[in-house]
Amino acid sequence: PRGRDVVLSSETGSGKTLAYLVPALQRMLTAPRGMCIRVVIVLPNRDLCAQTATVAREVISRLPDPNVIRLRHLASALHQPKTEHRGCGDLLISTPRVVLQHVREIE
Repeated sequence: PRGRDVVLSSETGSGKTLAYLVPALQRMLTAPRGMCIRVVIVLPNRDLCAQTATVAREVISRLPDPNVIRLRHLASALHQPKTEHRGCGDLLISTPRVVLQHVREIE
């Protein structure tokens, strides 16, 4: 369904990450900019966040203008100095715990 949450399950290497990442990036490229964070991807652990961020960086780097989408990878933000994860990004990838911490810090 268009614009709805989805749950994916499949074997490693089958393209699950691209299945949700490409439509999200496409939507960001065609929708008018207005909000600071336009897409949030919440994953259960830091390893999956890191893998997803790597794929996102690769896809974004192949865009005609890779600077059009700013990626924020906050999965390990609890272990970084606060200055390293401040600021805005179009695409936010993180764990639930760090997203909650981030929201509390920007309130």
